[in-house]
Amino acid sequence: MNFKVPTLVAAMICAPTAFAADKHVHDQGEVFIINEGKQWNVQFNIPAINAFGFEHRAEDKQQQAAVTKFAKLVQTANDVVSLNASCKLVSATDNVEKQFALAAHAHDKHDDKHEHHDHDKHDHDKHEHHDHDKHDHDKHDHDKHEHHDHDKHDHDKHEHHDHDKHDHDKHEHHDHDKHDEHNHADAEFSYVFECDKSVTSAEFNLFKSLPTLTLLEAQWIVGSAQGAKPLTPQASSISFK
Repeated sequence: MNFKVPTLVAAMICAPTAFAADKHVHDQGEVFIINEGKQWNVQFNIPAINAFGFEHRAEDKQQQAAVTKFAKLVQTANDVVSLNASCKLVSATDNVEKQFALAAHAHDKHDDKHEHHDHDKHDHDKHEHHDHDKHDHDKHDHDKHEHHDHDKHDHDKHEHHDHDKHDHDKHEHHDHDKHDEHNHADAEFSYVFECDKSVTSAEFNLFKSLPTLTLLEAQWIVGSAQGAKPLTPQASSISFK
């Protein structure tokens, strides 16, 4: 499923809720609930480490299996959250497969790198052959040219060294940012329910499937009322009365 940011998040941010959202913390997730008439919107932000054991795109079949397993879990709404009324699931969205599935283009990237290497080798051979012919044609010009190229080579070597150093620093900085990003990855998924009768409570079954998840910080707006409550495996329900 494709993940789309629901409007309920913006509503929760703008509303004077009981507490502000904390930064990403392992073992602790968030759930936001908004009720408008018969419609109930529920969104979860769960640390990926608790969802399937890592916080980056899957790198092998074993990790992909873990991502697929969690994706199937969130597609079954009743295994995540249940409302105590007659409700129909209208839509469900998530970012799981899109953000964490095994990269499909790794092999193509390898082929492109190999092709680029062969092309560089071809250009090098062609250049070497051209310089050899020029040497046979005029030794004096070659010596003069060699002296000039030597100076240019030193200059190019210096520039190349600085360029490599710059690329290396840039690469290290990029990897560092990428690493930090991996350490703060969430699985995000949301549901829209339509309920015929008034909902007075919600039970969060997600704890049963994610044993390492110890806390869900819940915030809600139901009608004109709003509230907040920390949910745990031992106290996993909310009463809207």
